[in-house]
Amino acid sequence: VADIEGNTPLESALHAIMLGDFVSYYLAVLNRVDPTPVPAIIELKDRFNR
Repeated sequence: VADIEGNTPLESALHAIMLGDFVSYYLAVLNRVDPTPVPAIIELKDRFNR
């Protein structure tokens, strides 16, 4: 369990998001998976470009 610090609820939420991003990135690297393609984001970009 991570102790998420922050002076405000928003700061705590942003710290938690950043921690989650770092953890998911390094887990992908450790498992030799390219962490950059995100299917949901790719689909969203495709919809905006139509």
